[in-house]
Amino acid sequence: MAHRFFKNRVFTAFMAAMFGLFIGYRLANNAEYVPQNIVFVRDELPNVVNIYRSSADENHGERVNPVSRTNRGLGNTQPDNKSNLSSGRRKIFLDCGSNVASSVALFRETYPHGKDYILHSFDIDERLRPFYGYYKGDKQFLHCPVALTDYDGNTTAYSETAWYPGKQTLGMDVQWGGGTICVDDREKDNIRGGGRRKLSHRRVIPSIDFSMWVQNNTRKEDYVILKMDIEGAEYRILSKMLKDGTFDWIDKFYGEYHNWEPTGHSKLEKYWIERDVSNAGFQVLDWTAEKRTYGDFDILHDKKFPIEVPGQIGRTLKSCTSLGRNTLVTIVIEVGMNSKRALKLLKTIEAYPLNIPLALFVYGDFVETFPDLVREWSTRYTVGIRTDTPLPPGHWEMQYENALHVSIVSAERRLIELGLGVYYIIPPSINSIISRVVAKRQLRLIQPTVTFPPKGPNNMDFKEYHGVRDVEKVPKALRWIHQGIGKAGGIISLDSDFPDNSVIAVFLLDYLFETSGHALSDLMECLR
Repeated sequence: MAHRFFKNRVFTAFMAAMFGLFIGYRLANNAEYVPQNIVFVRDELPNVVNIYRSSADENHGERVNPVSRTNRGLGNTQPDNKSNLSSGRRKIFLDCGSNVASSVALFRETYPHGKDYILHSFDIDERLRPFYGYYKGDKQFLHCPVALTDYDGNTTAYSETAWYPGKQTLGMDVQWGGGTICVDDREKDNIRGGGRRKLSHRRVIPSIDFSMWVQNNTRKEDYVILKMDIEGAEYRILSKMLKDGTFDWIDKFYGEYHNWEPTGHSKLEKYWIERDVSNAGFQVLDWTAEKRTYGDFDILHDKKFPIEVPGQIGRTLKSCTSLGRNTLVTIVIEVGMNSKRALKLLKTIEAYPLNIPLALFVYGDFVETFPDLVREWSTRYTVGIRTDTPLPPGHWEMQYENALHVSIVSAERRLIELGLGVYYIIPPSINSIISRVVAKRQLRLIQPTVTFPPKGPNNMDFKEYHGVRDVEKVPKALRWIHQGIGKAGGIISLDSDFPDNSVIAVFLLDYLFETSGHALSDLMECLR
């Protein structure tokens, strides 16, 4: 019995050793080893290394005359206006260290003309590929897993382990995603735990000479933005780019220097590389996608509105001015994401025998989804914004300030892309932070005098409204609105996603014209 047990243990150990040798052989030879818990997005987002021919190829061995790129220095913080780009000049964003696609989202949502750029995203961790499943098309390319360095070949990628209860990375409760190719001996030797950064997910992956990749895959006449956040690997790459003259291909440089990482360079060598980049005419602008900002965000999104736009910036506008003896009332529609209900409400109001002035407030995502509809509305109505997208009640206002800022800018960008001005906003709620962000965006902050259905703690409960027949709902809704505007008038808001408003709107107009004693006006007249 003991002899059989010993033979079984020897056989088990032998098979484990053979399996380990097999896996090691596959990795060493860069064969594709796919663990069962990894999901790949294969065909839609190919792992492409060279997708464009070089300029030399296109001109049968003769490189085209380069565009001179001088006086960049601080000048590369300025917006790249579309008018400054010739029709044949491609716009390209190189996202080095793309992680969970947060930079892709930030760039596409907020960067001026960001949807017109070709994006190349590079990362070393194949487990991040699902984050790019949404970003498909002829302007989006994913290179993953690929390590960026100063040579073509293979290298070992050290990535963060999957989350587990009690996991701490650098003593913090975080899940960074991704990893690095720059590790110290302790981390390298700690195969099971991965060291202080929990880098236990390891693979041998392709590496590329990024300097030459840029030269082979972009042209000097292109407008190329480089964003680099690659945990120390930037020093070898930047040194090679300086040596090869590759910065002649780059127009703007966002990034972060990781001078504490174990890169094999001394602190002095790192300083020299950083200095040489600066001497090449580049101010390295900050790009922090996890905080939803970048170094020239405010410069790129600076705007000036004509002073004749009614409503004061920095104030919460929640009532109408009086017009002589008449008190004014205006109706705004807070358009939700349900286009069918929004159309029903608007068509109902448009069929009323009198012309009804309206202001529509839309989400950025609604504008992106239904651009033609919003453009048509803008020919008849004032159009303002809500936020970029609806969140569950109470959640939008709980976000930190940069997130609120990006949400508003994203919504602005969608209207600007239609050629529309953006002057007014109705956010889900108002507090001091929201007021500050709105004022910074030079928007007029609208807080309706009364909304239907009501929001917040004053919301009608089931017994007061939803538990009665339709014919009993109308007077309850009108009484709520009547009490809200009182004798002073004000701004009435109807939510298009609330189906009852298509019925309530007609009876509301009858009340306003026939018995309310108020005069109906458009939003701009209301705010003068």
